[in-house]
Amino acid sequence: MAESPRQWPTRMGPTDALFWALDLVPELRSTMGALLILERGPAHERLRDTFLRVVAGMPRMRQRVVETPLNLAAPEWLDDPEFDLDYHLRTIAVPPPRSMADLLAELGPLFATPLDRDRPLWEAYYADGLVDDRAAVFVMPLRRWSVTIPSRSRSTATETWSTSDSTSIPSP
Repeated sequence: MAESPRQWPTRMGPTDALFWALDLVPELRSTMGALLILERGPAHERLRDTFLRVVAGMPRMRQRVVETPLNLAAPEWLDDPEFDLDYHLRTIAVPPPRSMADLLAELGPLFATPLDRDRPLWEAYYADGLVDDRAAVFVMPLRRWSVTIPSRSRSTATETWSTSDSTSIPSP
């Protein structure tokens, strides 16, 4: 018998709600990021199509957090009717000589900046033209809710990043 995929809860669990509250205090923010170094940069449309596939397979990437009045219950994840991939997927310019140190210097302030809590809680930054014609994608934040994802979404993300076919986008 095949395992049925886990469903995404709409309400945050106690641990996630605690981290959500702690995010308001910069010293307690628990943000992680993922930096992918690419051997060569993809065309912008291919990168965008890849993120469309990831977003289609991971509901949290198109949901925002909505708090309850008077905080009487844990915050809730709701689909963002105004979700705009182009807000979340950004291109940055790295100054010459475009080394890893230069890339990290550009990403540092972005990583330290809190995300807009009225939008889905992630951003991705793309940089190309790095040393040896490499490119980079930096995705943040990675939090508990994005690391411990239901198995169906995890496999969708894995297949997306490992495939060379960027033309088909699964429906959400």
